[in-house]
This record gives sequence, structure tokens and C-alpha cells, in this order.
Amino acid sequence: MTRTGGGINGKAKENEKGSAHYSEKINAVISAKGKLTIKLGDKYVAKMGSKSKTFDVVKRGGGLTDKTNKNNVKTIISEKGHTVTMDNGDTAKKSAAEILIHEFVGHAAPRLLGKETGNTIENENIVRVELGLPERIVDKKHHE
Repeated sequence: MTRTGGGINGKAKENEKGSAHYSEKINAVISAKGKLTIKLGDKYVAKMGSKSKTFDVVKRGGGLTDKTNKNNVKTIISEKGHTVTMDNGDTAKKSAAEILIHEFVGHAAPRLLGKETGNTIENENIVRVELGLPERIVDKKHHE
């Protein structure tokens, strides 16, 4: 599906192979007690008590997941994409959909459901392999 003017349409190509891991996480998050909010945007304002802080989502890799409240996780995705280094050493521009994979299976789902691998990029690579996409270089410091 494609986002158009605040809505969606069915003109985009779908990956018929899909990702069982991604689907499993979506179903589990839907059934979870907590709440996940996903928004599109280039800025995110985090409320910290009576104060707030604005984050530049684009400069933070095109996506951000606010995990401060385990029962109310918020994910913000920029439509501008982001360039990353792949496992083979090449660089690639990640689309908003690929950034959502990273934020969802790497940060949001583990926060709502409990730890998975412990590493965000390892979680993302599970889906990338299932979709036939090149894997990203694992950063051992990039935790769920």
C-alpha cells in the first residue's frame, strides 16, 4: 500500500514472499497489553515531566522509537529514508518501509513483548533475510 495525502491506496507492489518473523511480531504486538503508536514525521517532541525535548528524526537515522514507557511505545519514521552500510560493505539508501522494519522489530516489539536477540540490527536482519534484502552490519552497541 502507498501513503497518499494522509490515506493509503493499493497501487504499490507487495512483496508476496513476505516475512514470517515480521508478521509474527505484528500479531503479537496487536495482542499485547501495551500500546504502539507509529507516526510519520521528521521531528519528535518527547515529554519529560514538565519539560520537553525535540529530536530530529532524520539526523537520528530516519527513525526513532520512544521506549521510556513500556506500555505506551511511540515510533516515528521519516519519509526521507536513510543511508546505511550493508554487510557486504556497500552503502544503501533505506526507504521509510525499511526504517520501519528496523524500528518495529528492533526496538518497539522487543519493548512491548520482551527481549528477543538483544541487538536491534540482528532483529532487523532476520526480516531482511526473509525478504531477500542484504543484511546490515551488526553493531553490537545497538541494543533493543
